[in-house]
Amino acid sequence: GDKVRCPQCNHDTPLPSGGTAGLPSDYAVSNILETAALEGASLGCTGCKGKESSAVARCFDCANFLCPNCVMAHQFMHCFEGHRVLTLGELQSARDGLRAPQDKPVACLRHRSEVLRYFCRSCDTPVCKECALLDHPKAMHDLEPLSEAAPRHVEGLSHMVEDGRVKSHDLRAALKTLEQVSSRLQSQYQRAQGEVADTFHFYRSMLEERRQETLRELENVYNAKMVSLGLLGQKVQDTIERIHQVCAFVERLTRFSTSTEALVFKQLLEAKFQGFLSFRPEAGLHGMDLEFVSNYQAIQVGVRNTFGYIKQGGAPEGAPRQPPIARPNGVVLGPAERSSTLHQNGHHPPPPPTSPFESNLLSKRFSSANSLGPFSTSLADVSPYEKWSSGGADIFHNGSDFGAPQDAPAPPPQNALAELSSKYLASTGVGLYPLKSQIKRQKMIYHCKFGEFGVMEGQFTEPSGVAVNAQNDIVVADTNNHRIQIFDREGRFKFQFGECGKRDGQLLYPNRVAVVRQSGDIVV
Repeated sequence: GDKVRCPQCNHDTPLPSGGTAGLPSDYAVSNILETAALEGASLGCTGCKGKESSAVARCFDCANFLCPNCVMAHQFMHCFEGHRVLTLGELQSARDGLRAPQDKPVACLRHRSEVLRYFCRSCDTPVCKECALLDHPKAMHDLEPLSEAAPRHVEGLSHMVEDGRVKSHDLRAALKTLEQVSSRLQSQYQRAQGEVADTFHFYRSMLEERRQETLRELENVYNAKMVSLGLLGQKVQDTIERIHQVCAFVERLTRFSTSTEALVFKQLLEAKFQGFLSFRPEAGLHGMDLEFVSNYQAIQVGVRNTFGYIKQGGAPEGAPRQPPIARPNGVVLGPAERSSTLHQNGHHPPPPPTSPFESNLLSKRFSSANSLGPFSTSLADVSPYEKWSSGGADIFHNGSDFGAPQDAPAPPPQNALAELSSKYLASTGVGLYPLKSQIKRQKMIYHCKFGEFGVMEGQFTEPSGVAVNAQNDIVVADTNNHRIQIFDREGRFKFQFGECGKRDGQLLYPNRVAVVRQSGDIVV
């Protein structure tokens, strides 16, 4: 619909069906103008063109002072029907206190000929007699005289003004806080930009250093192989010369000596030629190939895992936030319980870091074997429940059985099972942990669940291994899809790598995965 804009605050107000005439008047301004006009010596008529006519009344609807002719026109002309006209004497009486200002008649916005007389409590609005009969019947609406309701509601408006001023003061304080937060955020943004640039330059310096090392290594390998080729070539050249010398000796011997004299050298010459014929210089050419092998996919994953990430606080209340996937209601888990729910196939993700990242970039680079956030929790800090997965220790329960189905073969004797258990513990390196019978088991509850059957991103056909890195990202070995998928701590898909094959960067049924604590490298 149509709107009008306030020239001061630029606020748009939708117009009612009656247009601008249906908008409420500013009675305060009108009363101020009337008071100022009454204080003048003489008032001229503002409703007609007669400049000599003196005003005797005022029309509240036209907002004009009226001369006697205009007053008569208001009484008899249809275009002025319903207009409220008061004489200047009546206005002066109201101003002097003979009539209270609140008793001044106010016309209804819908029925211009009617004066507002009642206040509808049900609709919280003043109404006239026509409104009370048509739209606010007493059977369904609670009406009271306007003279009784007005003081109470005006007092309520005064309280609202006080509350508004208090709220305005609070909002000013909040505005100052917003300015401080904005300034802090800007400084953090600039500092983070500098740290990103420093990290990039450090990466570039390390890459340049590695490039120089690789080039030196390449040059050393090349020189060594060239020396080997030179020695082999010299040996071939010497062998050729010796063959020519022996051939010349044999030709001279057979030409100028008797057969008996030649046979004297037969055994020696055969040994010489046997050595010449058995010489294979091409055997020394094996291993002379030179190639630089690079894994671009591993580089991409390594850069993503080690360059750093943007750590931010909680999102504002109005910002949309994706809820966790299938999170159970009312379940709040600690770090130990959260990590215990991710154990699969006897593989335990490392516990979360006990200290935040250092703010200094050099300490980020060189602390704890150049890691971005190494785990510092020792085995002694891990709770007994974290040392075992939900099913990995069931095979040692009282040394009795493996939890096999009813039709499975009979389990081995207890002593054989104990020997098998000890061998298993020794081979897997978990022998330092106590057996299940010595641990008070707790009921397992899950933190969240995600994934479905399929081959698309975030889907699995046989997830066989799980690990967690320092950023609490969940690394899943998707065995039958020949890939590794990485999710954030809420189960949202981030990226994946790997494809079916046996070449570098390819995977063939990966069923185990781990994360190196110090560097964050993913081992498949």
